[in-house]
Amino acid sequence: MSFTDLLRWILGREQEPETPAAASPKEHRASPRLNFSQGVVQVQGVGDFPLVNLSQGGLALHTRDHPILARAPAGMVLPAKIRLGSVFFETDLKVVALEGGDVGCAFGTLPPAHSRALADFLKPRILGRSLREIDATALKATDPALRLRWFQGDEGTQLFCWTDGDEGPERMEFYFLDSLVSCEKRGRNLQTAYVRTQALGPVGPADRAAIAYHPAPSYRVLRLGRTIVEHSPLPAPIKNLLEDLLFREEKCSFSRVVMADRDRNVVFEMEARSGSLALPVVSLSSNSMTLLPPESLPLKDIAEGDVYQGMLRLPDRKLALTFKVLFRQDYLLGGGLKLIRPCDVEALSAFLAPRLLGKSLETLPPPAETRPFAPQGSRASLFVGIHNTHLLSLVVPPDRLVYGRLVLGDRAIVFDRNALTAYACPRGFIFPTEWDIATGSLERIPHDDPALLAAIHEVLQSARLPEEVRLSWTTALPTVPVPAESTPTKD
Repeated sequence: MSFTDLLRWILGREQEPETPAAASPKEHRASPRLNFSQGVVQVQGVGDFPLVNLSQGGLALHTRDHPILARAPAGMVLPAKIRLGSVFFETDLKVVALEGGDVGCAFGTLPPAHSRALADFLKPRILGRSLREIDATALKATDPALRLRWFQGDEGTQLFCWTDGDEGPERMEFYFLDSLVSCEKRGRNLQTAYVRTQALGPVGPADRAAIAYHPAPSYRVLRLGRTIVEHSPLPAPIKNLLEDLLFREEKCSFSRVVMADRDRNVVFEMEARSGSLALPVVSLSSNSMTLLPPESLPLKDIAEGDVYQGMLRLPDRKLALTFKVLFRQDYLLGGGLKLIRPCDVEALSAFLAPRLLGKSLETLPPPAETRPFAPQGSRASLFVGIHNTHLLSLVVPPDRLVYGRLVLGDRAIVFDRNALTAYACPRGFIFPTEWDIATGSLERIPHDDPALLAAIHEVLQSARLPEEVRLSWTTALPTVPVPAESTPTKD
């Protein structure tokens, strides 16, 4: 996936999933089954077939009246690749049953990493399906003017929704998988947090002392919460509002870059009524930016609705664009941007993408297995972000990197035995919780490519990492040459 494709994935709403119907009360399954028609099963030597449903133990696919699958005998083994959005793995499928135009299959032996990836895909969707409204009269009312509605699901999933007389949600607290999403006053002040599981009882929200709010909304929590809500049978007013809030916050937080101190030279050069201006860029996305005008600039000099053509000056180049002023408040100037030259889209994406990827990295438990021959006193850490971006490190304090792997977009760089190697993995899926990767299907690329190294350094600087992890990586990586600013060219 290129940086442009990555930004398109970040900014675009994905296809709306079907809300799966609950299984019949008469069904008793070892693992819950999820109706999911958006996956693809590629049977080796036969073709691609749409997925019908999925569970931890197997799947059903539609045969499309294929002459082989439509009459597949029980016990037949089908080597297959399964793609579920960004989740991709290979396994053998054993035919169990034929029903109508569908064939039911059991998975062969799944490697632990594949099994975990499948479980992570299924869990939020199954939790969403389990949500049901229950009687909230046992809970103490905190505001007599608001009606409390209470929804419960499996594994401690709970939604508390306070509504006004018009049934519009005024405040919500959504608990799931040791996490919390809370918002007040119809979506304002949205926050995410970690919640100790034992603090969430069956009769009300968690104790405030057991909640640790994130400094900024967590992409992982927003994404999981939105998936749960999308697959839930919640009432439409509540479901639509909560889903829109989570999507908007996800899009806002992870499509826009707030400039750091090292980006203070990023400015927008334009001609205003009072003359030439070079306004520092406060935040930037692929279609908008916020600027910091000088205090001495008269309010009438730049007004809402004004349109300016100018140059966005990045560290290594200038991009010609049109900027339309949409608001001016609190000493900030914001609006939409449109690149004049289509060839500049990739350049803007290359600037934004590593900063967004780094910003999305969050700490998760490292692999349960100790890496073979790990030095005594070494510490493992794992940070995971959007689109399988992850940083896996084994560090001997204070700053010696023993093993490291950074995957971003369609590139992976590995540090092992004091040497760097880099790979392109346009179709591969590298599991964050596995120490080793199967390099046979990956294309070797130069590890000292300046553009790749610059992106890696930017990811490391943009992420919230322990200093020993950041320092160990920057010590192991080659230095990046300072880019020379390129001048814009005419198409």
